[in-house]
Amino acid sequence: MKTSELKRYLRSLGIIVTPMGATGHLSLLNPGNGRRSVMPSHGSRKELATGTVHKILKDLGLK
Repeated sequence: MKTSELKRYLRSLGIIVTPMGATGHLSLLNPGNGRRSVMPSHGSRKELATGTVHKILKDLGLK
């Protein structure tokens, strides 16, 4: 899954996505349960590893 696709999907679920300054990462917040995660944002066309996607979803309390 590409970074841009995951970001779009998370936003559709109500996840708040904010940049973390110049680190090249995005801060993710699930306002429903207060859980947080961090997502690399090294280009919107770059594929994220499957394990990374699963870890982000688990951190946010999704599936």
